[in-house]
Amino acid sequence: MPNMNGGCLCGDVRYLASGEPVVTSICHCRDCQRRTGSAFVEVVAVPKEAFSVQGRLQTFSHTGDSGRKLDRKFCPRCGSPVFVEAEGFPGMALIMGGTLDDTTSLTPTMALFCDSAQPWLAIGHEMKSFPRMPS
Repeated sequence: MPNMNGGCLCGDVRYLASGEPVVTSICHCRDCQRRTGSAFVEVVAVPKEAFSVQGRLQTFSHTGDSGRKLDRKFCPRCGSPVFVEAEGFPGMALIMGGTLDDTTSLTPTMALFCDSAQPWLAIGHEMKSFPRMPS
């Protein structure tokens, strides 16, 4: 997968990530559940230097369930969460998987914050699962 393209719902924000993802994971933390209105979010981590954004983003900064600072970048027009800069993942852009133009080639390899996973959701045994954020 040499390049990954994506963007927000309204199209005002577009991005390009070049190269392979460092990791693709699923996050079940309550913070991601609230932000997306869903049971979990797919996160694709890429080196920040391999990631470029066109369009205006707004930032919401706060402390996440991990206790570390998060800068959540989203489209100010449609509200789509696009990516996150996280203190726990220095030098990485954490792309929200649902914003990719083509999501078919991604396979998550780990699940984070499984202690917060919805009880009706089965987590596949083929991926590493962590009750919270690994140190």
